Amino acid sequence: MPKLLASVQLDIHEPLPIDVLRFGIIHKDKSPQDFVDQVAMLAWPRGVREYVAETLDDEVSTDGTNVLDLFEQYNQIAVYSVNPWNADLINRLIELYPQEKLSIICSDDEIDRHWKYQCLIRSEPNRSSERDAELREKLLYPPSVEKAFEGMRRWLIGRTPWEEMLRTGRRAPIEILPHIPPILNRIPGLQDVERSESVYRIVLFPKPSVGKDHFLEAARKIVQENKTLALEIVSFRNDMPTLSLIDAGTRPVWLRCYPYPIYEDMYHRIIAASHGLVIVPRGGLSTIRDAVRYGLDLISIFPNTANELAVTADIGLLLSPLEKLEIQGIDSQQRRNFNRTALARYEFSSITAFRNIYCTT
Repeated sequence: MPKLLASVQLDIHEPLPIDVLRFGIIHKDKSPQDFVDQVAMLAWPRGVREYVAETLDDEVSTDGTNVLDLFEQYNQIAVYSVNPWNADLINRLIELYPQEKLSIICSDDEIDRHWKYQCLIRSEPNRSSERDAELREKLLYPPSVEKAFEGMRRWLIGRTPWEEMLRTGRRAPIEILPHIPPILNRIPGLQDVERSESVYRIVLFPKPSVGKDHFLEAARKIVQENKTLALEIVSFRNDMPTLSLIDAGTRPVWLRCYPYPIYEDMYHRIIAASHGLVIVPRGGLSTIRDAVRYGLDLISIFPNTANELAVTADIGLLLSPLEKLEIQGIDSQQRRNFNRTALARYEFSSITAFRNIYCTT
């Protein structure tokens, strides 16, 4: 949220009429996708007040105001994400307030879990209650989360492919606020990062979410499709040596795997020093957008994935043909410049939409 709110603040001196409530018990478990050490977060933008509460009855100020009293003050109430830890709060809000006042600022994680559960129960219509409980636990999709999905009408998320996934298994009407939440990473010093002028460096997936077999399949395909291009492949994973050779039957190419998790500053520097990035099937959209801002080619190995649809159909970016990668070249430069402009236009549209929804008083 600090990154998101800093991204929508158009002027550092401008106060944002937004308050933030950190609700529920703070979970200490680190995500496997967390960085070793994150770049220091910016302070809340001017005007933003932070409250902390574990239950709806908790007092959040010295005058005795509790969480429900606090909610009464606002024209709009947004909840970030839907998960087992905030589903009861969402369901209570649905009971208390009209839908026009409520919305979900959505990440693709919860939509993916919702969609996978709906697909699984369709494939197992006669599943036992024990099997259903097993599926729900695996996907972090207990009945409270399903109820929140069905009860909340307004969702801030990109339209393609998320709307169709969100509608899967749903009976109630839905309203899409069609914008990926604007999150702009601002990593200092990246303007000093240099790229090789003789070797095309390609990041094979910006996060270790692709299985090893599919990863190696993609690496070999890159080598096979670029027989004459000087190549180096880098990635982030722990199940392979830090340095090895990929031999696809044509020639060996060096593969460098950086142990993960990694320092956030180093992570961005590795990407900014590269020429192309192969997008993961789902997740990592912030890094994909960062790569476009750094001037990298975007490449998709596996067709029709959620991320491929999101960056092409929704944001309007162009993918680089795998068999025509080049360090320099008129077509490559035009494509990279086009993508930077298209992304900037999309981000500004998202910022404007966010401000129109949440920053009006």
